[in-house]
Amino acid sequence: MKRLLQWLNAPGAGGPHTVQKLRNPFDLDTPLSYFGDDPKDVFTIRHAVEGIQIWGGSGGGKSSSSGAHLALALLKSGAGGIVFTVKPDEPRIWKKYCALTGRLNDLIIFAPTEPWRFNPIEYSYRQAHSGHVTENIVNLFASLAEVLDRGAGQNTPDYWARAMNQLTRNAVDLAAISRGTPTLDLISRTIVTAPQSPEEARADAWQRTSLCYKLIEEGERRPKTAIQQADWPQVVRFWLQEFPTLSSRTRSCIVSTFSTIAEVFLRGELRRLFGGVTNVTPEATFAGKILLLALPIKQFGELGRLAQVLWKHLWQKAAEARDITTNPRHVFLWADESQHFISRADPLFLTTSRSAKVITVLLTQNVPNYLSVLSRAEVDSLLGNLATKIWHRNSCTVTNTLAAETIARSRQFRWTTGLSMNDAAFGGQRLSHNVGGSDGVELELLPGDFQFLRSGGPENRFEVDAIIYQAGRLWAGSGKNYLRVTFNQKDYV
Repeated sequence: MKRLLQWLNAPGAGGPHTVQKLRNPFDLDTPLSYFGDDPKDVFTIRHAVEGIQIWGGSGGGKSSSSGAHLALALLKSGAGGIVFTVKPDEPRIWKKYCALTGRLNDLIIFAPTEPWRFNPIEYSYRQAHSGHVTENIVNLFASLAEVLDRGAGQNTPDYWARAMNQLTRNAVDLAAISRGTPTLDLISRTIVTAPQSPEEARADAWQRTSLCYKLIEEGERRPKTAIQQADWPQVVRFWLQEFPTLSSRTRSCIVSTFSTIAEVFLRGELRRLFGGVTNVTPEATFAGKILLLALPIKQFGELGRLAQVLWKHLWQKAAEARDITTNPRHVFLWADESQHFISRADPLFLTTSRSAKVITVLLTQNVPNYLSVLSRAEVDSLLGNLATKIWHRNSCTVTNTLAAETIARSRQFRWTTGLSMNDAAFGGQRLSHNVGGSDGVELELLPGDFQFLRSGGPENRFEVDAIIYQAGRLWAGSGKNYLRVTFNQKDYV
């Protein structure tokens, strides 16, 4: 505990300008923090980029103890990052963290009341380094559709997902080839004015009034890149032949899947945030900025979740695409109540994000939170790629059992003793004392042990217990593959 506090309270805990005074501040072996008093129990950037999962039941103290400790350590190290929010008080807490570490000037608050704006369609389309740029937008909408369907308790069959991707792809290509850079409004109007039958596609009245047909005419005349020239016949064929021949029910389902996403970003606060001129992008965090998405779900509901998932999708792609040889700064993705933001793409992202120096920190109450949005195999993959796990007090038997099994079993020797009374000569009795033992493999910690970890507050003198595990590591302070640590909530206020 003493070393842990000495590290966080060390002089000069202030942002990138201070960090630059240190030698190789972004080297993977640079310490982020210490857990416990033994100097060998250092927690480095190398450890952190392998992923961090923090568990704790409601009121278990995860956010106000280990969560706060790691947040301050990351800020103190000069890391840039993106922060997702669920509760309305999270922006205030992160402003406090930035103030404590001298990082207020690096804080960007993305909210309706702030000046920052981000046009994701324009941004996605201009990321030419990722190949066929249309697929950037298609994948973005696919990611949003997954989250939207999940929130509605639906599991979209593969056909409908592929059909929406096809619709989006052809709408984006038509808008881009005809007008240069697509916009969400132009893409949406293209779909709305598309022909509803083969007869309508041939009708003069439709051709005179349809934006979709007008874009086809413009696209015919415009110069095209080699890729656009190859794709153009398929784009025209889709809008004039394939789309009109779909059954009305099928067509309406596909269009509705797209429009329920697009409409969110075409009206109200999200239109102002995402529909104008971009003045902040994911790349800002790679230069040391802290991007706080102040659109908490508890306040903005489904709109807040979709907006933040949009940012997450594009930030992850940009983080993996950056060149860490020219920009070696480590960056972090922070999600408390992380079950609201994870998607099927996250397990795959975690398999490769280490090489991009991305530190993913997820906090949630229990395993069932993840199982409610991902399959068992996807959850196993997600957790398998988060090497550091921190457990706080929890009453969830599923989570506690997984914790005990993760820490694993060890060979233990159990002594047994006993007394017995036997008949002796001349009618007397003799007392015998037996001593024995057995060698077996048993759990190091029982699932029930996690129920009794202290959770802070006045009744516990604000002390919060945690069990820390890191894959492949023996902790010097315990000589085991887990370490019991106590945080004091008053150290982070």
